[in-house]
Amino acid sequence: MLTFIIPYAFVNYYPAAYLLNKNETSSYLYLGAPAIGIVMFIIAYLFWFTGIRSYKGTGS
Repeated sequence: MLTFIIPYAFVNYYPAAYLLNKNETSSYLYLGAPAIGIVMFIIAYLFWFTGIRSYKGTGS
């Protein structure tokens, strides 16, 4: 689930497994880490910007 639905594992697990020479994982999944990180940053930024745009303040 953390690899393909919410790509959280791409950020830490696959690059670390590659650097530690763990052969349990696919040897090419670590290459997707920078691209997935950038895509997730853009999604988070757009979500944040949408929230800021609709914020009206506390009224005090």
